[in-house]
Amino acid sequence: MQKILHLSKDYSIGDWYFYQNHTVIRIYGCELSPYKLPKYVPMRLFSLEYFRQSISSDLTHFYGAAKKAHLKIRNQLGAFIFNKREAREEADEILREKLMLKQSFYWAPYDPEHFISYRKVKNKLTGYVHHKIPEIQQYANQQEWVEGTLVEENTEEEKLEKAMKELEKTLDLDSFGQVSFKLPQHIGAGTSFATTSQQPAQESTPHAVTSKGKEVLHAEQ
Repeated sequence: MQKILHLSKDYSIGDWYFYQNHTVIRIYGCELSPYKLPKYVPMRLFSLEYFRQSISSDLTHFYGAAKKAHLKIRNQLGAFIFNKREAREEADEILREKLMLKQSFYWAPYDPEHFISYRKVKNKLTGYVHHKIPEIQQYANQQEWVEGTLVEENTEEEKLEKAMKELEKTLDLDSFGQVSFKLPQHIGAGTSFATTSQQPAQESTPHAVTSKGKEVLHAEQ
């Protein structure tokens, strides 16, 4: 994550924030609310959020500008290959609809290192003034969550969903305790148990998959 967001001392494109129960990344100039990623972020989820926010930031600030002004967005990250600007919407759909992740709070303009602002002024565009929230910004890019730092309370909707999941677990355990298992009357030499095997249903995927197993976001039909 650090190698991607902080390519060098002179070229950083975003920050990460470790909360007590989740992780948030914020790409400079992105005006979308970031998703609450798991505490230990899998590359697959990081890739989707990286594409989603980076493309959004580029379109917001440099749409119609000269090619040299545009952000340098990786065309391959993890299991995904990015080949269309519309991949932003596809990535958002996966994170929101399929993975059902919740969003963190809205924070814009977000440009603490003035990366977007300098780039816009250099290309004769209007500058971009960062909105400071020092009580949060001071904990950017830590190597791990530290007690007493960032804690983001769940929304009422998230609290309700959590309560429902706990209730479902309780009901599942109760029903499991009521299940009776019928064993053969005689168990000895020659006793056998018949097992049936079912072929797992093949899941369809909206993404094209390359011969090397890479998923292509917004592949040509």
